[in-house]
Amino acid sequence: MGTEADARLLSHDPEVRRRATSELLELDSQAVAEQVILALADEDWRVRKEGVAVALALSPSVSMLERLVAAFLPSDNVGLRNAAVEALGGYGEAAVRALVAKMPQFDADGRKLAAEALGRSAQSSALDVLAQLLGDDDVNVRAAAAEAIAGIGATGAGAAGALLEQCLSSSDVIVALAAIEGLNSLGTVLPWPAIEGCLRQPALRRGALLAAGRSADARAVPVLIEALGSARGATLGDVVTALREFVREPRLLESVRDSARDLKPRAREQLIQLISDEDGRDAVRRAALVVTGALGLEDAAECAVRALGDDRFIAEAQEALELLGEQAVSALVRATRSHDPLARGASLGLLARVDSDMIPEAAIVAARQALRDQSAEVQTEALLVLSRFGDADCLVDIGRSLAPISSPLTAQAAESALRQLSQRCPAEALELLRVAKPDSPDAHAACVVIAALGGSR
Repeated sequence: MGTEADARLLSHDPEVRRRATSELLELDSQAVAEQVILALADEDWRVRKEGVAVALALSPSVSMLERLVAAFLPSDNVGLRNAAVEALGGYGEAAVRALVAKMPQFDADGRKLAAEALGRSAQSSALDVLAQLLGDDDVNVRAAAAEAIAGIGATGAGAAGALLEQCLSSSDVIVALAAIEGLNSLGTVLPWPAIEGCLRQPALRRGALLAAGRSADARAVPVLIEALGSARGATLGDVVTALREFVREPRLLESVRDSARDLKPRAREQLIQLISDEDGRDAVRRAALVVTGALGLEDAAECAVRALGDDRFIAEAQEALELLGEQAVSALVRATRSHDPLARGASLGLLARVDSDMIPEAAIVAARQALRDQSAEVQTEALLVLSRFGDADCLVDIGRSLAPISSPLTAQAAESALRQLSQRCPAEALELLRVAKPDSPDAHAACVVIAALGGSR
């Protein structure tokens, strides 16, 4: 080549070649295209990576673009071709036009790589040529076209979804697989018949389960429930995550519970194991908490109560316990004795929201004991329990929570609880008034009772 830069690009030392490539940016952009191509064809990946960076920086150089597109012509240099795919992504619309013009000259490998480059271009104008490539004689080209369409669809190109849906019925499993994975990545909600067709093909089943989970279609429920017992690994996580969204839909919750009545022991075990799997993904563990609560599984309450002490899972643990309702009460009462104030407060707060008109006496006892807790938040949650479920025997304990040393948070909750309990138990509340003295700590409680009962004594 005759220049110092050419000599360094041909050095035996890959680091010398890499540095020489980076310095090409200092030269005339129209004159260095061939040297960049030399770097892209280098046997060392670091040199090729540097070459890609230079080629991208040279955009929109016409001479560079022409040579990048020419790299897809029949050749044995796989490294050059792959590097050209990466570099062409930065040439946008110009790359689309250049690849379309050159496409008839490419072999199957070249067309496959051209499809990948078109996908990287993120140009909606590339969809027309990619649609044509879906009918290519080579299955790998067709699959690459489907993947590229999904990539462009991620930029908001609406036509991409329709093209991918057409591919779901392809007799080529690799094309259909690329299509359903692309549709899932785009978050497309597929019609149930399309999902059902994919479920019948083993290779597409995982993608179909993902699509079913996003469908919000009641027909997906038995499919997802059945998959709880048969799915493994990441697919199981996908199924549980999907079911979490289903049980959050009131119109679908009962359908899920009905379908799960005969849930196999293996499926139950897998759900419980997911929750306690310290090596598992937190998102899946959170989803499993909610699903076990919705299904009312044995040990679900204990799992959720344990999770109350972990900031990562507290929201889903509370959700699970609320879904369990009365079934969770015993576990929540035990949790009020936790060493963790966060767990104590959360368990009392959930007891206050139990979907029932009555809770066990043990819960009332636990709430009265919690009024002496050092945490104002725990005291407040205990007062919420008593305001809803307490009886006349709780009046004195609630009144003591209005002592001057109480926090403002506790005092406010105590006033509310005392008002509600006074209205439920007026005779006993009036007795509290009769023993109160104006200069005693009971005076504040007496004022609240008077206001609650309309000033009557």
